[in-house]
Amino acid sequence: MRGLSIIDGESFYERIAGKVLVEKINPSWLIFSDGFVKSPAAKFVKRVVGFFLSAIMLILLSPLILIVVIAIRLDSRGPVLFSQERVGEDGEIFKVYKFRSMRQDAEAVSGPVWAEEDDPR
Repeated sequence: MRGLSIIDGESFYERIAGKVLVEKINPSWLIFSDGFVKSPAAKFVKRVVGFFLSAIMLILLSPLILIVVIAIRLDSRGPVLFSQERVGEDGEIFKVYKFRSMRQDAEAVSGPVWAEEDDPR
């Protein structure tokens, strides 16, 4: 009545932790929930921390990355990296680069499909 916002415990936990307590979900919570709301400051801190942690891990894991690159080169011809387009926040399209684990022309005939047992690709 005085303009104060009151939220229930599950919504508070969701805001603080960025997780949903699945065992506590009920229909009214789903209907009246604000979703995953994060402040611009929280998004910025998460971005900076993620950038620095990924840079540190890239440096620490560079010997292992080099071994994987050499193993892929020795195993088969073609590029070492495989790129794939993904859709991110607000519909933004970005590319993900991964180590190639299949033949270079693995999806040329069938297109993208789920892997099967004893997959020849």
